[in-house]
Amino acid sequence: MGADSAERLIQLARGAFDQAFIAVLIAAALLTSLSAGVLKFALRKRAQV
Repeated sequence: MGADSAERLIQLARGAFDQAFIAVLIAAALLTSLSAGVLKFALRKRAQV
């Protein structure tokens, strides 16, 4: 494998890692937002009882 091929593979791996990291951050933000919404809903329901 040539140096150019190895460098290209490294660049692809870094790009894939960056995309995966961003996807995890987005998923964490969505889950946090969703759980906050569920908690608000549950507290509102409890206050009505």
